Amino acid sequence: MVSDSPYLKFIYTHLDFPFGSNQAAPIQLQGLGMSLLNTLCRELTVTVRKPEATLHLLFQDGKFMRSERVDVASEETGNTVAGTIKPQLQTAAIDLPQLHAWLLGVLCATPSLQLFLNNHELQRNSHGGA
Repeated sequence: MVSDSPYLKFIYTHLDFPFGSNQAAPIQLQGLGMSLLNTLCRELTVTVRKPEATLHLLFQDGKFMRSERVDVASEETGNTVAGTIKPQLQTAAIDLPQLHAWLLGVLCATPSLQLFLNNHELQRNSHGGA
């Protein structure tokens, strides 16, 4: 992988949109979004599951640390991105109800997306706290 921007090479060679589809991909800002996440996170993990293999990538403090590819058939496909925000960026307490409401709005706008907050999957029809 390119040492100065491994997530960009990874995105453009591994992340399919729509995943597993032969349709043409719409123009996206995946590279910009991943770059921002990588900058904001103390630790960022990206997992890509395709029918024939799964790839895991780990970044720490914006730097690529390691990757692992497992060549095992799987019925589950898709991409998972998880991260931990850098502590120095958390200058105020997080308003969990407001964050939860915002994430529910994102879910409504993106039907195929699964979101988790503090390791709990958010449901489109939930209205309470996370």
